[in-house]
Amino acid sequence: MSYGNPPAPRRSGLTTAGKWMFIIGLVLSVIVGIGVAWGGVQGARMFSDFQEGGTPMDGGQATVSMEEGDLRLVTAEGSQTPTCTVTGPDGTESALTQDSTFDTGDQQVDAQVVGTYQATATGEHTFTCEGGTTSLSPSISIGATIGLAVAGLGILALIPLLLLTGIGLILWLVGRSRDRKAADGPPGGYGYGHGNSNAYPQQGYGQPQDSGYPQAPGQGYGQQYGQGSPPRPPGQDPTDPYRRD
Repeated sequence: MSYGNPPAPRRSGLTTAGKWMFIIGLVLSVIVGIGVAWGGVQGARMFSDFQEGGTPMDGGQATVSMEEGDLRLVTAEGSQTPTCTVTGPDGTESALTQDSTFDTGDQQVDAQVVGTYQATATGEHTFTCEGGTTSLSPSISIGATIGLAVAGLGILALIPLLLLTGIGLILWLVGRSRDRKAADGPPGGYGYGHGNSNAYPQQGYGQPQDSGYPQAPGQGYGQQYGQGSPPRPPGQDPTDPYRRD
């Protein structure tokens, strides 16, 4: 027996919160992961260029191609500090920049950083140094610098994002399990819309019920509810040959 359409199942707050935590954490993790991969590729290219070594400045001069924003270092062997200048594509001559970031302060090292130069235009740049043996480092592109920074920050951000994704997935699964149990109802109960015809036993009237005790003929449900007639007393049956008139 069915009692109409069952009410629409409602999701618990645990299911909704866990689902959104999982989706947001997963999307952000994918985006940050792409950024980390891009930064790692840029950094790997830069380190590969440095492993190949710098460009020797034979006679204290070297001409290289640089893009706008690229950075190069001029290094010198020994303790002698040469004087260097850079001539850009437009013929403008500039001095090197003294950057304390690359100054180790150790006078016993084999090479020292004379200065740095960051290109302001794309084209051929000529480095000229006087005094000492100098060399020019590989180009450090601004893209590689940004890529390394993005990769570093992305790795730090991935840790909480992965935790958020994992916790959201656990809450989502637990909430769905509870919602499913609540929709099924308690064991042995009379739920809605299951179409269980055995939920309520049907007993028709007029059907004898076995009580375990013997019954005399004619004492069934038909007699109890006025169906049929009682037997005639002895001697009053018109077909009885020994009846009394």
